[in-house]
Amino acid sequence: MGINQNHPSTLSSQGATTHRARWVIIDSQRILENGYVTVANGSIQSFSTGGRDVPADTIDHGEGVIMPALVNAHV
Repeated sequence: MGINQNHPSTLSSQGATTHRARWVIIDSQRILENGYVTVANGSIQSFSTGGRDVPADTIDHGEGVIMPALVNAHV
């Protein structure tokens, strides 16, 4: 599949980065198994599931979960 399991996870403002995990939780109604998340310029660009061509530099989070983070907007 060409996934780089040793790719450093960085917050880059240039280019797109694709992440893969066993589970990707989009919201309470949409949960993807073997999901991919593509991020560019600090924003999520797309969600997808396995079985597609993925960039060789995809960051593989293995059996982990990618899910929305809680942001405290009161600070």
